[in-house]
Amino acid sequence: MVNQIITTMKKTCILLMATAHIAVVSCKKDPDHGPVTSQVQYFPNKVGYNWAYRLIDTQGDTQNILVSITGVNLLPNGDSVNCWLYSYQNFTDTLWVHSDSNWVTFYYNYALNNPNYMQYVKMRYKVPFTVASVWTSSVYFGDTTRVSNQENVQVLAGLFHDSYKLLRIKPPITNSWITDTIWFKQKVGIVKLNQQEFDLGPAIGNGVWELVSYNVQ
Repeated sequence: MVNQIITTMKKTCILLMATAHIAVVSCKKDPDHGPVTSQVQYFPNKVGYNWAYRLIDTQGDTQNILVSITGVNLLPNGDSVNCWLYSYQNFTDTLWVHSDSNWVTFYYNYALNNPNYMQYVKMRYKVPFTVASVWTSSVYFGDTTRVSNQENVQVLAGLFHDSYKLLRIKPPITNSWITDTIWFKQKVGIVKLNQQEFDLGPAIGNGVWELVSYNVQ
């Protein structure tokens, strides 16, 4: 009887150890921010994800902005896009985002109803990022983005090691220009943004965006 109890206890112990080992190897750990499931995309773009930012605008005023992925739709060419809802203090804005293994493209609302407008994108990212890579963001002359380097970025949400620093420039033409600096952490998203855009007037959201919190799991 005693031998049977001992044998049963040994089997239980082995089973618990095996279960613990499976639990450990099934998760990928980010050294900065705890466990991150291996299913999170390089550039997160799934319904239910959200990011909270603090924006200090060019006048020194501060507001909180929530970016949420709320639904899906189709472009005129049949590509599926996710709805990114930007909730500012007094209004909301919407962009539509298509992602694949090579590109993440942010479309304006009017691209949903007219294929001719699909070329006038808000932003394009060539992924995965590599330092020194350069691409054209839209049809506008000279609108280019370059991956400058990787560096540590401290924001309200924490310290993000080896974030990619992107420089987007569109030289002045027809009363519009862009000079944006973007810091991106893979599997998290944009952690910091210095937006300086002008299109017949200062663009909404100009200033420094800083990530406060995020949910991409």
